[in-house]
Parts: sequence; structure tokens; C-alpha cells
Amino acid sequence: RMLFLIGALPLLLVPLLLVKLRETPVWLDARARSAARLSPLDELRQLMVPGLRIRFAAMSLLWFLVNFATSVGSLFFTLYAVRERNWAPSDFAAIAPVGLVACFIGYLAVGWLMDRIGRRWTITLFMAALGGLTQFCYSAQGWWAVAGGFLGVQVALGVWVASYTLNSELFPTHLRAAANGWCHNLIGRWGVVIGPWLLGAVSAAMGSIGPAVTLLGFAAYLAIPLIWLLMPETRGERLDRDPLSGDAPPGSAVATS
Repeated sequence: RMLFLIGALPLLLVPLLLVKLRETPVWLDARARSAARLSPLDELRQLMVPGLRIRFAAMSLLWFLVNFATSVGSLFFTLYAVRERNWAPSDFAAIAPVGLVACFIGYLAVGWLMDRIGRRWTITLFMAALGGLTQFCYSAQGWWAVAGGFLGVQVALGVWVASYTLNSELFPTHLRAAANGWCHNLIGRWGVVIGPWLLGAVSAAMGSIGPAVTLLGFAAYLAIPLIWLLMPETRGERLDRDPLSGDAPPGSAVATS
């Protein structure tokens, strides 16, 4: 019951958002010009035009790797800690509050880093940390080492913020939401489906969760060459600028990332 209560707390923000949160000038300009709404098939066609198709494919694959790596590193932790490291319920109670703080720190760090070293370097660092800390956590023996590795994984989950930001900035305004829906919600989310299924199969074959996660943790590193070979840096890009032509749409206000 307490979980339901906590989950309902964000509803208190809805009146404030309705009153205080403004629509962006670019969206208001498109609405004023009665811009046509695209069907899902039309969205996909536009995402596949030259100049965007590589970004679309690369971003979809990045989201798949992010979903796969985070699910592999997190979803089996309780079972692993109980069965293979002999943790008790009190052990989970001890690290749960610290885990929330670790997530918060990771999200703050991502925002700070993206503005200073760029989107690509930030995702590179966090995916490398996610892979390394996952492998450390699931191969460590001592209580403090396992707990520290798990808390480090929680910090590395901040890569989601960087991925959402990059996904938004790679595509023009009229396709921004569509790109997120296709790249992440439809394609990338399969990482959450395949990751636990594959981890279960590999764990059964190897007879242990720890070695299986350590092996599959290498998937996080695959995002690094993907970022550097197929995606441009978007720090400082004007969000109202068409990435294909480099021009801002007529009548739109300047918005910076």
C-alpha cells in the first residue's frame, strides 16, 4: 500500500505543470501553421530518408544496448545476492536507500558532464562504467565489494538521461517525439525482453548467475564504437535547426540545447 501511495505522489505536480509549464516556441509555431500530423508509417518514412537513416539505426541500436545492459546488470541482482552471495533481507534494506541516492547522483552527474565534455563522451564513460561495474559486482566475493559494485551500477544508470538527450537532439523538431517512440519504445525496448531471457538461458547453461552476467556485461562496451563511428556530437546544437539543411524553420524562435 505504501508503494501505491509513493507512486501517486507525482500526481500532485500535475496542476503545477498545467499552470506553469509552457510549450516550446517551435511547437507553438508549428501549431499556428497547422502543420500536418504524420501517421506512424509516414514518421518511419521520414526517419529513413538519407541523412537521418544512419542516425535512426544507430540510435535504435544504442537504446537496445542500454536496455540490454541495464536489465542484465539489475534485474537478477536480488536472486544472485541471495543464492550465490548468501545475502539476507537485512542486507537489501541496508543498501536500498543508498541505491536511491546513487541513482540521483548519476542523474546529476550526467547533466553536468554533458554540458562540459559533450554527449558522446558522457555516454562513453557511463556505458564503460556500466559494463565494468556490472562485471565487478557479479564476480566479487565480499559483501562490501558486491554492494559497492551494485551501487556503482545504480550511478551508471544515469546513461538513460544522456541517451534521451541525444535521441532528442539528433532529429528535427517535427520528428523528435516520433524518433524517440520508434528508436526507444518500439525497437530499443527489445533489449529488456531479450536481456533477461538470454541471461536466464546462459545462467542455466553455466550453472550460475554471476559468470553469466559477467559474460553478458560485455554488451555495454559495444555502445562505445557505435557512438563514435555513427553519431555526431550534439552539444550546443540549436534544436530549431533542421539537421538535414542546417536552417531553422521559418518563423521559429531560437532554442539552444
